[in-house]
Amino acid sequence: THYGYRALPAAWRAVMPVYGLPLVGYGGATAANNRTAILALHDRSDEVIPPDGGDGGGWLYESNDAVLGAWAAVHGCDGAPTSVRMRAARMRGSARTSVHMPGG
Repeated sequence: THYGYRALPAAWRAVMPVYGLPLVGYGGATAANNRTAILALHDRSDEVIPPDGGDGGGWLYESNDAVLGAWAAVHGCDGAPTSVRMRAARMRGSARTSVHMPGG
């Protein structure tokens, strides 16, 4: 997904990466993604591709916040993550979320 939206930015109205982050230096939206929306899902406890970025089995990943912050910047939005309270019976604590829509 991350490679696709960078290689063919005009091909997508929306993208949805699930459980994946780009390697350091290979991710984040570009100005050409300014008409594309993103919904990114990633487990907070993933140890293979850590959501906070860094070492994942010898590979260095961008953080989820950095990737979504780049998308926010392209759309003229604040890139700071927002904490929300989850109200599902089996979910505890909070999850980080950022909403990025064309036009900010």
